[in-house]
Formats: sequence, structure tokens, C-alpha cells
Amino acid sequence: VSNSTDSKKEWKITVEDYDVGHVYVASMGGQVTGRRAGTLADDGFTGCIIIDDPLKPEDAFSKIKRDAANRKLLNTVNSRKAKSDTPIIMIMQRLHTEDPTNFVMTGNLPGEWTQISIPALIDDKYIATLPDHIQKLVPRDAERDVQGRQSYWPKKESLQSLLQLEKGGKDKEGATVSRYTFSSQYMQQPKKLGGDLIKSEWFGFYKDIPELQWRAVLVDTAQKTKEHNDYSVFLLVGMGIDGKLYLLDLLRGKWEAPELNRQAKAFLDKHKEYTWLTKPIRYMKVEDKASGTQLIQTLGTYSGVAVIPVQRNTDKLSRFMDVQVHLEANYKDKPEDRFVMVPKDAQWVGEFFEECEAFNAAFTHDHDDQVDTLIDAIEDAVIAINYSPPAA
Repeated sequence: VSNSTDSKKEWKITVEDYDVGHVYVASMGGQVTGRRAGTLADDGFTGCIIIDDPLKPEDAFSKIKRDAANRKLLNTVNSRKAKSDTPIIMIMQRLHTEDPTNFVMTGNLPGEWTQISIPALIDDKYIATLPDHIQKLVPRDAERDVQGRQSYWPKKESLQSLLQLEKGGKDKEGATVSRYTFSSQYMQQPKKLGGDLIKSEWFGFYKDIPELQWRAVLVDTAQKTKEHNDYSVFLLVGMGIDGKLYLLDLLRGKWEAPELNRQAKAFLDKHKEYTWLTKPIRYMKVEDKASGTQLIQTLGTYSGVAVIPVQRNTDKLSRFMDVQVHLEANYKDKPEDRFVMVPKDAQWVGEFFEECEAFNAAFTHDHDDQVDTLIDAIEDAVIAINYSPPAA
């Protein structure tokens, strides 16, 4: 740093008494007009723009402030490049589905962008995506949870402390970390906040499957498998003799038609065994459109389970409003009598709740495939409860 530097925000760099560089620092709202990153004189690297945390955590839930941060990236920061290929490096924790990272990675800022995402909890699938020289640095003897996850940086954050935070514990400063905060800031996977149509407290939890009257599989298939499209979902449910609906298992993924058929068969094979307590699966219901139609035609009846086509002629919101009263019933007055029950320790429950809580009337949520199967399950359960067989 040159001896002539006398400002915290502006440094001159020298090598052997020759000026070779210049660093200028400003806040996101600061003045950068008239300055350029890099030079026009030379080819190759001549400078860059580094942005650190363009959005504050406390501003993440304000659309006005999110939009303001995104506009600064486009209108101010991007225009400060000396050349179109002058690099921009942005360092930030994920805060919201519409934060500056999303703004950049969805094509709103010109140029080719690479995103490096570092979640606090990593598994073998994540490790396999790392460059070889980084993979070698990952401790292979680190403690792992039941899902095969370990702390990315065990010396800084132990696995147990991260698992506590994931459940809604307190961080080192004593602040409570919500499931949303953990998913966003720790796991780098922000979720859309919901429209208050479905609340997780409406669901009850069970540890052991009680005696059931029947079991069934509800299926929602996606039309396409691209990243932004919906998932396909297989939901196994059971009607308890206690009059409650039990969600028993859920499989979610993005599959083309041949793989979708294999997944359907594997899901039925996994659950075809039954006892007098659990009862056999009496049907698999599939919406009769797009990839669902070929699934119905391909399977027909599989392992003794009839695949039944379903026509959905009512919009999703109307269908949900018809079953909401049953989902919400008793959760305040008689919490022990909640109608829909979920397994206490199943790995899929967290994502299931997040999708349910994100579901809203404006349909700005990312996905609602699990909600679709939930609605189908409640509809079937209510029909079964209200059905009276004809007299012999």
C-alpha cells in the first residue's frame, strides 16, 4: 500500500515505487460515479468489482429494499466495469428467494456467472460436486447424522450445534434461529414464506403406526423435469381406526417417463407387505394428464394394486378450501385430536411442512405437488368417513 494513502476507503498500490493498482471502497449506497473497475489499456485481468453483502438480513423481508439492492447491481455496479468482461465477485449469505443472488443467477445481470454455494451441513452428494483438490480437504472421519450429513467446518460449528439450530435452537449470540433462517443462511436454500393457508401446527405427530382401516397411494406427476418445474410425488396414507388420517411415507423427485414408472413400481413394492394392523394398499390414484396418463396406462394393476385415473376439474385453491376445515379441526380446542398425522422422525417431513406453509392464494410459491397429494388424501379420508354402506 502506497505511503501516500491516507484514506480508509481509497488505497494506492505500488511495486518498487511504481503505481500498479488502485482500490476504492464504498457502501452500496455510496458514490461510485466517475470510477471504473479495471482498465481499457490491457488484455487479460486488469481489475474487478467485489461486492460484500449487498443486502442486510434485516432488510431481506422488505420487497422495497430487496428491489433497491437489485437495482443498484444492475444500474450502478454493472455500469462501473471498464470492459464487459471485467469480473464481478459477489459474496453474500442467502436471505430470501428474491435476494441479489437470485437476481444475478436468474439472468438479470449480464455476463456468465458461477455460483459457489457452501451449506453448513454437507453429504456425499455435495462432496462429489467439489473440485478434487477441495474434496481431499474434507474430513472423512467427521461425525455424521442419520441422514449422512456432516458439518462443513467441524472446528467452527460442530454437527450437534448445527442440528440444534436446524430444530430451532439459539446461535452463539443467543438469538433464536428459525427453520427459515437455518434453511436460508446456513443451508443456502431460502424458501418462499407462506400465505397462512396451511400451518404446520395443524398437523399431529405419531411415533408408531396404529391399527389402520386401509392404505392408499396418491400421486401427483410433473409435466416436465427441468429445475424450475414441479416434482412428481408419491404419498402413502392410511386411515386409522381412531378416525385420523396418517401420512405414512412420501417420495418426491423429478423423473422422465421410464424412470417415473420404475419409481412407482418400487414405491408399491416397498409397501406391498402388510399385517392385520396396516392393511393392504387398496388403490393408487393418479391425475389423468401429461406423464400421469402414461403411468396409468403402463401400470394398470401392479402387485394387486389398481391404478385409478383421477380427473381434477376444480382449481387447486377451491379444492384446498373444501378440505381446510378438516385439516384445521381441533388443533386449538383439542390438539390431541388433530386430523392429519405425520411421522415424528421421517426425513421428508421438513420439506413437506415448508411447502405446505409456502402455499398461498396468489400462487407465488415455488411448488405445490405435495400439497396436491395432501388434498387428495384428505378428500378420500372425508369421503370414507361420511360413507355409509347400503343395507344388505
